Amino acid sequence: ELEEVEANPEDTFSAIDRLRDLVVEHPGDYEVRSLLTGLLSMLQRFEEALMLQLDALERDELNPRIWFEVGSLYLSLKDMDEARIALNRSLELEPNQPNAHARLATVAMESGDGVEYVRQMLEAMHDDPRDAEMPAYIAGFLYRLELIEQADDFHSIVDSAAPTSDLAYLLDLLRGVA
Repeated sequence: ELEEVEANPEDTFSAIDRLRDLVVEHPGDYEVRSLLTGLLSMLQRFEEALMLQLDALERDELNPRIWFEVGSLYLSLKDMDEARIALNRSLELEPNQPNAHARLATVAMESGDGVEYVRQMLEAMHDDPRDAEMPAYIAGFLYRLELIEQADDFHSIVDSAAPTSDLAYLLDLLRGVA
C-alpha cells in the first residue's frame, strides 16, 4: 500500500490525513505512527515526524524502536547531540542493533570524529556480520584516507559476501584512486 502512495503523490497527502486520523483513534498503535512517520520523512517533514515520535515516547519510554526513530529524526534535522542521546538510549534498551550503530557512525562522521565512525561501524559489523554494507563503508572511508592496506581487509569482506555488487565495484574504483 505504501508503494502505491509513493507512486501517486496526491494519494500521499490523503494517506497522511487518514493516518493522522488513525493516530487520534488509536494513539497506542505504534505501527500506524511508524507508517505516518515514514511518509512525513519521505516528504522531509522531519519536525512533524519527530513530534509524532516524541509523543509515542511519552507513551512507551522503554521502546528501543521509538528511541531509534527519534535519533534518526534528530540526525535528519542535523541535531547531532540529541541524535546521539536517543540512539545510545535505543542501544541501552536493545544492544544488538546494527542500524543504530550505523546511525551513530553517521553522527560521528558529521561531528568530525573518524575514529568513532569506524568504531561504530565495527560494532554494526559485529551485530550483523553478513551485511556487506558496513565493511564497505569502512573500506571506503579508509581508502579516502589512503590507508590502502587496512581498507583492503574490509574490501575483501565485501568481495567475499557480494563480489558483483555495486559496493564491490565502488570499492574497486576508490582503491584505484587511492
